[in-house]
Amino acid sequence: MDIEKMLKVLEIGTIEWRKHALERMLQRGISRNEVKETLLFGEIIENYETDVPFQVHYFFISKQKRFMLWQV
Repeated sequence: MDIEKMLKVLEIGTIEWRKHALERMLQRGISRNEVKETLLFGEIIENYETDVPFQVHYFFISKQKRFMLWQV
């Protein structure tokens, strides 16, 4: 997903949450808001724009002594 498109999706609230992702978030006590905050305010630490079939971006944020790492 291109970063500009991702930011637009976050802005208008049309995120498509995958079942697997929601299950893992529930198991780990991670809220949707934490994911959104990481994507909006986190740092991209790795970027694989040429990966097929989807581009991969790893986001990182350190908040309240908790480290978050997301693959988008």
